[in-house]
This record gives sequence, C-alpha cells and structure tokens, in this order.
Amino acid sequence: MKTTTTETVVVFEEREAKDSDVVGAGHGLAVPYGTETMIGGVRESFSPGSFDIGNVIGKPLAYRHGEPVGRITGAENREDGLYIDFEIVDTALGRDAAVLARTSTIKGLSVGFNPIKSAWNRAKDHVMHEAANLLEVSLTPYPAYATAGVSAIRENEGENMSETMDNAAEVVSADKEAREAIAEMRETVKAIEAKAFATEGTHELAKFRSFGEYSKAVFYGDAENRALDEQTLADAPGLVPPVWLRDIKGVLDRGRPCITALGGARSAAGAGMSIAWPYFDGNLSAIVASQAAELDEVNSVDIDIKKGTANLATYAAGSRLSMQVIERTDPSYLDAHNRIMLGAYGTETDYALQAALWANDTAGVDYDFSADTTGALFREAVFAAAVDVETATGQPAEVVFVSSAVYKKIGGWSTFMPDSYGTNNVSGTFNGRTLNLSVAGLPIVLAREFATDDTESAIVTNSAAISWAEDGPRLVTNEVAANLGRDVAIYGYGAATPFVSGGIVGIYDQA
Repeated sequence: MKTTTTETVVVFEEREAKDSDVVGAGHGLAVPYGTETMIGGVRESFSPGSFDIGNVIGKPLAYRHGEPVGRITGAENREDGLYIDFEIVDTALGRDAAVLARTSTIKGLSVGFNPIKSAWNRAKDHVMHEAANLLEVSLTPYPAYATAGVSAIRENEGENMSETMDNAAEVVSADKEAREAIAEMRETVKAIEAKAFATEGTHELAKFRSFGEYSKAVFYGDAENRALDEQTLADAPGLVPPVWLRDIKGVLDRGRPCITALGGARSAAGAGMSIAWPYFDGNLSAIVASQAAELDEVNSVDIDIKKGTANLATYAAGSRLSMQVIERTDPSYLDAHNRIMLGAYGTETDYALQAALWANDTAGVDYDFSADTTGALFREAVFAAAVDVETATGQPAEVVFVSSAVYKKIGGWSTFMPDSYGTNNVSGTFNGRTLNLSVAGLPIVLAREFATDDTESAIVTNSAAISWAEDGPRLVTNEVAANLGRDVAIYGYGAATPFVSGGIVGIYDQA
C-alpha cells in the first residue's frame, strides 16, 4: 500500500450527545489533483478524477494508518481534488483522535491507496497516478502536501461539505464546562488516593529523587550496591522487527545510450507495420559537366530517387499479478515490476539498434585491436572513418560506438589522458567516475552487444546515416476478476532505419 498526505488548519467541534456513537464529524481535501510532492525521491501527483467516488464512501477513517476511528460518509471529485465527509466514532482511540484534532495537533489527511494506472515521465523521476484504489484515509500530524487537508470537524448530524456550523460558540462553551468538571474530578481522586495510602510504609529507595541520585549514593558507599537484572534485545524478540531497505537492489536501468547518441527515437506513429523513406545514392560528380561550346547540348542525366523501407517489430512482455501481490506488498511490487519491464524494454531496443549497425555497415576501416598498445592506431582508424561518414552523408560524424573490450582497454592506452587535461596533444580522454570518453573530438559510447573479439571493434556514424524509429513504449493493464488478478504488459513498435549505409563505417580486423 502506498500513502500520501495533505495538510490544513484543523477546526474541531465535538459531539456531546449521549445517544450517539459519533463524537465528531468533518470534511476536507483528501487528495489534491495536479499537485506534486516528493515521495522516496520521486515526484508524485494525481490526475483529476483518479479516485472512483463509489469506491471511496464507506472506507475506514484511521489514525496514522493504524486502527480505525471512523468512516468516510461522503465524497466528491472537484477540479482541485478529492473531498470527503467523515465521522469519528466514540471509542478510546476515536476520543484520542478527536482531542488531537481539537488541539490542532492533527493537521492533515493521509490516504492509503494502490495505484491502478500510472504514467511515468522519460526520466522516471515523476509519476502521475491516473487511476487508484482508495484503501483508507487517516488523520495524521505529519503531512506532506501543504495545500489541503481537514477543513472542519462538525458537531451537527446533518451537515455536509457545503454547510457551516452556527452553534460553534455553544459547543466551545460546553467544552469549557467539561474541562472544569474533569479538573474537579481529578482533585477528588487525588484526595482519595492521599487518604488511602497515608498509613503505608515508606520504601527505603523513596529518599532518592532519581535513579541517578541513587547510583551516585551506591558509588560513594552511602547505599547498598544492588545488581540490576539485565535486559537486552534478546529478551524482546517480538518487539524487534527487521529493517527493510526501501530500494530494490539489482534493478538496472542503463537507459538507451546508443539510441540516445543518435538523437533519440524518431516517431513511428501512424498506421501499418513498415516505414518508408526516399533516398538518393547516385554519383554527384557524374551529374553536372562543363558545356563543350556555346549552344552545344548540356550533359543529360537520369536522377533516380529510390525508396527505402524497414519493418516495425513489436517489443513486448507481460505478467499476471494477483491482487494480493499488488495490494499487500511494501515497497510496492507493482512499481518495481513496471520499472524492471521498462528497463528491459530499453535494453532490448538498444541492442536491436546495435545489431542493425553491423548489419548495414560498409567495408569500413581495417584495424588490428590486439596489436594496438597505445591507442594511436585506434585514433587513426576513427579519423579515417569520420572522413568516410562525412563523404557519404555530407554531414560530420557524431559518435563512435565501441565494444566492451575496446572500452575497457582505453584506460590503459598511453595516448589517452584523463579528461581534466583536455584533448590538446592527446589521442583522446577518459573519466573513470562518469565513464565519459572521447577520441579525436568524438564521444565514445559503449555498445554492450558488440562482439568482444576483433570482428566488431567500433562503428563511426551519424544520425543522417541511421536512426531508431519507434511508437511506444506503453503500459497496458486488464483486470481479471475471475482470478482476482491483473494482467500488466509493456509494448512498443520499433525499427532501425538505415538511411545511408555508406555513413555507417565499421572499424575491425579485416585480415
């Protein structure tokens, strides 16, 4: 169960009626819509109408997500949030909660909920809950939202959100009389206790005002040295719960470094499962020629504009989750599940682009990785490949993709220096903390799917030569009532679009 809290000034009115089981009632803004708050390092907010009113009324009102102290009697979705009416019942905990509300110790409302449909931003540092299941609302002294909360606690039985309390002065007066009566009763109880224990004997330790004073007397020999029974955590195993770390370890999100290096994914929205684009691969130097003489015929050419295509592939995965694992796990299994699915989608599509790079590269530049001990040969190969990229696309190279074998070896090359020295008079730079590398002025990006032998050392290219087209990713859910579960899936359509193969230049051992 996830929780979020809201705050305002509490106005309290108690009920004194003997024939009622309700000690107070109130209303307030339980969940503000469109307002962000920071929860566990993530900005969280709710979209308007994210709670079903029919599923809110009748849910319990609790104190600090503990035992119930009342129930929700009314609810309304407004433009700025979910408003509720509630009643506090006449129990020991309910009376305590009523006193805390009256003294303004309680300043907010906290809702316990399970997300049904949520939307994350690309950076995954903000989540907007579009639909959620309310489990309970609690009175709390520790609010997170500073925009709303309990607006009033009412006395009269028939009031609702839009009514005011005309008899507030009478209730305050009755409250004052009740305080005076309680004070008088306490004085009477103290007098009875004094008479009851007047003849009791005085314990020998009563002369010490505190345990510290008694310890000092023992140290100086003015009192007997008594051995106190030792109490350790081993004597209270039922009171020492395990400490659970909130961060789920091993959830990797490497992002999509190769797709990002080429400017990110291009939109593939529309109909059909293929992408087409026009391209020209003719010889520019064979089109225009000098005229031999005046009025002679000029060069006649046939310029062909060809059609390139790529088929969209569907990348997807899904799971059926029980409502128990959705509603009864903390940290939320559903949140972790969706984060893992999104990370896996990013990894798989980035690997698909890496495979397309080698499937569409040109003959490239010969490079013996095993013989390069200083990095100078690598710099030379990258520069030559960059020239080929510019020749094929008319635009400069943008990135160098390298295998993990080359990436790891760069730190030991003598011609590569830490980036604090800049690129002057060196082949390239590296930074072990950020893993930012460059060679000949081009950024180096690790392509984890490249082969680690000499056959796929590196590729130099730009976004004019190849890119990634995509429609997605999306999360889709379906409630399975018969099995008390929910199907959750992630999917998207994507394809590499190799516009100009001549601008995808491989660097590898061609021997």
